[in-house]
Amino acid sequence: MNVHAPCGSTEKTKALYGCPFFRKLLHVRPVAHGMARLLGPRRCGRLIGRLLLPYVRPGKTNVLAVSRELLSKDIEQVAARTEINFIPWRSGHLGRMMEVWTPKVCQTQTNFVPDESYMNHPCWSHGVVLLKELVSVLEKRSPIPVAMTANIDYWQEEPLRRFCAEGRMKHLVLDRENHVVKAYRDLMRSEHKGAPHFKFEGHAAVFGKGMKALLMETTGCTAEQVSVTGAPRMDVWLDERPAVKKDRVTFLSFQTCLLEGMFDDAVEVYIEMARTHPELQFVIKCKEGRGDYGRMKTRFAKENAPSNLRPEQHINMRDLMDRSKVIIGFNTLSLVEALRTDAPIIIPSWKVTATDKDQVMMDPDDAELGKEVLFSRSVEQFRTQLENALSTEPVVNRDARLRLMNRYMMFTPGETASERVANLIKELAES
Repeated sequence: MNVHAPCGSTEKTKALYGCPFFRKLLHVRPVAHGMARLLGPRRCGRLIGRLLLPYVRPGKTNVLAVSRELLSKDIEQVAARTEINFIPWRSGHLGRMMEVWTPKVCQTQTNFVPDESYMNHPCWSHGVVLLKELVSVLEKRSPIPVAMTANIDYWQEEPLRRFCAEGRMKHLVLDRENHVVKAYRDLMRSEHKGAPHFKFEGHAAVFGKGMKALLMETTGCTAEQVSVTGAPRMDVWLDERPAVKKDRVTFLSFQTCLLEGMFDDAVEVYIEMARTHPELQFVIKCKEGRGDYGRMKTRFAKENAPSNLRPEQHINMRDLMDRSKVIIGFNTLSLVEALRTDAPIIIPSWKVTATDKDQVMMDPDDAELGKEVLFSRSVEQFRTQLENALSTEPVVNRDARLRLMNRYMMFTPGETASERVANLIKELAES
């Protein structure tokens, strides 16, 4: 695409890349692998650059956002509340193409510590070439001083880390990891112990002070490389809204192999409660892109679930929680959002989340947390707690909940994390 192409052509390209089906198609392995093999890194970079070119805005601070699902929620808030312009590219697409050029030994995901052979492997050069071509296309319209990702050490973003280390642009991680529970922090320390080959060289924005200290300890970065900003996605809780009727019961799905048995038990109770409380709407908020939504629809059909019970996938969390009479969840950051409500919070904790503390967001043995959150130690206790929560008016200590929330992330009424992140981006762009 010529950078001087007519506006109509630019808008058509933007509409094409903005189409969820087209973007999902690019992430499909046969498509992404075919692109990588047929075009090679140079032409892949040019093609992606042309697809992303309509998102570049001259006169703005442009950020190449190589994002995952969680980061997209933060980007949405920063873009809406500040003048930062994000160029959206999914990390999954980069990763799918990199699979073609990257041996399996270098594709270790999550909690990995790269060894010397990983760091010196020639495969990363293909990704660096792709990024050089991509950015060269974008910068024909305007400078792109900053690239943003959601993780410090995911292998899919290794080429971007190297590209930024060459001085082409600044690398900012708006870190989606937020480890508060001691067992998980200990796990992260053990994963990184004795691994001198990986050192984070970019800049990170983290949700809380604890995560800053942990990153400095495990990734070799300095205090100047890590800024505590809070989570921009939480800024929606600073907006005043009119009171609404609390007619929902919300279950935040986190269906994984580790939680599968406990999740099934809890859903069974949830279905029972929906039958006995037809005056309320029972909603299971499913994770997007994990198949939860389809599995829930199938299960509800097989069990002839009542009409007031339904799964939801694309739904605004603030809207849902504002209307929630009770909120149920497992190991998910959305439980921290729930602390901003007046609704009782119930966490099933009778199997893996009771014993494997490195798998939880909220520790069931935390006495202070237990004053504001109900932990169910058995199926029967879960049933009783849920029934009581549905039949009584909640008593909530808002100050205590705010203190608990700040244990997980910086959250200050009157100050937005979006503005703190935007200011950090501007500092990096100008440095």
